[in-house]
Amino acid sequence: MKLFSLLALVTGLRKKTDTMEDDNFFEPLYEKIERRPASDFYSKAISENSKGKLSVFDLNMANRLPPNLVCPNPLIKIGLESRIVGGYDSQREAWPFIVKIRVGCGGSIIAANWILTAAHCCRVNDNRFLQVTVSEYDRRAIDQRARTINIKNKYLHPQYDPYMIQNDICLLELEDSIKFHQFAQPVCLPEKNSRIDKVPLGQGALCYVAGWGRVGENENSARILQETQVPIINNTVTEPTTGGRTINEDQVICAGYAEGGIDSCRGDSGGPLICVEDNKPMLRGVVSWGIGCARSGQYGVYTRTSSYIDWVI
Repeated sequence: MKLFSLLALVTGLRKKTDTMEDDNFFEPLYEKIERRPASDFYSKAISENSKGKLSVFDLNMANRLPPNLVCPNPLIKIGLESRIVGGYDSQREAWPFIVKIRVGCGGSIIAANWILTAAHCCRVNDNRFLQVTVSEYDRRAIDQRARTINIKNKYLHPQYDPYMIQNDICLLELEDSIKFHQFAQPVCLPEKNSRIDKVPLGQGALCYVAGWGRVGENENSARILQETQVPIINNTVTEPTTGGRTINEDQVICAGYAEGGIDSCRGDSGGPLICVEDNKPMLRGVVSWGIGCARSGQYGVYTRTSSYIDWVI
């Protein structure tokens, strides 16, 4: 993922430097935040097969998140006291609600001053590592539309468990409001406790995930925002593949392909799992964790946003 300069301003252009933009610059910090002892868990978002080759993927428009989707009733929120494997370059106008977080994560715009991301992304002592860049697309290009904003406060879910990876959700309150335009828009939040894996789209529904994370388990991060489709999977299918971690279907959604090859990966953590419902971009999940990236028999695990609406709002 893209890493931001320590001298990034709250607004305006960011001058990228080779040192700060190096893919491994924050690797020790990210490992400290995320890795659990004696485990092989990664924050997710990738696509390659077991032989390390990218899967063949139909790149026609039917497989892409439709551009210019708009949430007609965005949240108005006030006061509160890891990359895609097997994916492809996204259409910039299709993901106006995704943001990059300097520590090496993604997030979603839910209101002018609020970002929703994963709790494990927020486990830093210095909030400068949580600076958010809005309207990002090419992480190495200078773009006048991109804007970096400092964080005022962070709120990890009070029941977040970093070892069992439960309640992996976090709110970031921004110092300045996002000015909405074509490439910066809020995403839609689902109704409380609604279930995408039950109705209306049901089991096997194809949703979308995006990020700047690694394009393969042992590869570098993506330069351009990547996206791919992943099917929603019944949680009972994924239980045997989670390395002993309990899958609570009230807290998480599983998605991916049994044969592997397409997934989220390190650097995509905190990013959105989007399902298109009534022509609206619905934030159904937050990229949380998985074993490796795009491995056969392994699935991506996403925090189920509909279970946390009361806490978010």
